[in-house]
Amino acid sequence: VDAYFTLLQDIFAQARAVYPLAVEGEKALATLMAVTRQMTETGPTTKADVASDYLSLFGLVALAGEWANMARVALAKRDADPAFHDDKIQTADFYLRRILPRHLGLAAMVQAAFNAGA
Repeated sequence: VDAYFTLLQDIFAQARAVYPLAVEGEKALATLMAVTRQMTETGPTTKADVASDYLSLFGLVALAGEWANMARVALAKRDADPAFHDDKIQTADFYLRRILPRHLGLAAMVQAAFNAGA
């Protein structure tokens, strides 16, 4: 998982150079990394209890990386087909602004289980 997190960090950093909204993905990745560290320190029962929420959190952040990367590529190739690439950028904007913030609730639910020792 560390290798994948490093890959996501690189994707967000490259995207942020031309697509400032990628910083939202970086923040979400930092949260996911912190939750993952906590996950390694908890017992198997708690891991099982939070698995669904954790995997949803992981998926949201992974998709944020994909959308940030698509926005980066769309910005670079925009002149070739502005309508197509603008649609990609707008979808990335929507995802990072409207969908990705759900990671906060999922992270809170997972961390609550850790704190309760579920």
